[in-house]
Amino acid sequence: MIKRSLNDYGIVHFSAHALVDDKEYLNSFVVLNKDTSGNYRLSYGDILNMNVLSDMVVLSACQTSTGESV
Repeated sequence: MIKRSLNDYGIVHFSAHALVDDKEYLNSFVVLNKDTSGNYRLSYGDILNMNVLSDMVVLSACQTSTGESV
């Protein structure tokens, strides 16, 4: 199996389901995969700590505009 990094790609696009916690934004996350062990969640904190050197990164998700407008 070849291990690849996100930095190996010029464009990275995630499109997934999301759950937004409008009271505590750090608890918000997108669901990248669901398998027998449960959901793999990419949290807001994970996103802030990512070091991706790609030319463009797109993160789109459902349920992202349902929270309180601030």
